[in-house]
Amino acid sequence: MAKANGKHNGKHNGDNLLLGRVTAESYARLAPNLSEVALEHGDVLYRADDAQEWIYFPAKGTLISLLAVTEEGETVEVAITGREGMLGIAGVLGAGRSNHDSMVQNGGNAWRARAEHVRAAMEEDAEFRGLILRYVHVIFLHAAQTALCNRLHSVEERLARWMLSTQDRVEAPEFYMTHELLAKMLGARRASVSLTAAVLQKAGMLRYRRGHMIIMDRKALEGTACACYGEMRAEMQKFYDKR
Repeated sequence: MAKANGKHNGKHNGDNLLLGRVTAESYARLAPNLSEVALEHGDVLYRADDAQEWIYFPAKGTLISLLAVTEEGETVEVAITGREGMLGIAGVLGAGRSNHDSMVQNGGNAWRARAEHVRAAMEEDAEFRGLILRYVHVIFLHAAQTALCNRLHSVEERLARWMLSTQDRVEAPEFYMTHELLAKMLGARRASVSLTAAVLQKAGMLRYRRGHMIIMDRKALEGTACACYGEMRAEMQKFYDKR
């Protein structure tokens, strides 16, 4: 469960890269409604069909997965967000309710504001509105690419892609992850994930220790990942390069 840490201090917050792109004038409108919260691994911020009353802007090291869940309880990750973005697309678009489960993968802090306050800031500020909508577009592209990847590529390619994408967002080579949880993220059998992780570990690309994954050879892992990783990373980079 999200635990409140305090109200925003009024300074322009670059700890979240999306908020860091907002102009000082735009940020001044939103800042009074921002509060800092602590998120723990395993926290479910939204279940499918929950009302998205809060918009979350993760800080450095915090990672949140969006999961599609079948009636049988099977899961697959459709999108992931860290300090580069936000959680709560349905809320900012006025759709109101979540289509997916949103679970904290890597604990840390985040800034959050009520969805109506973010929408009000978007209505008052065309530049802020454009920034948020461009980010939403990138997430839609990522979700589509992830669906394609899960359908066409091997567990090894997908696992390598996921590891690289996670490292990009937590900005550290080591992060919490079990084989069971990774299987849920990839929509694969645990046995397949464990076997694949063992192959990559034997090749010196990663190391698994007490529920933690450690990337040992990023370059080799990039060579193992499918092209989806590079394409999704390039789309996000284009978003942040655009002024």
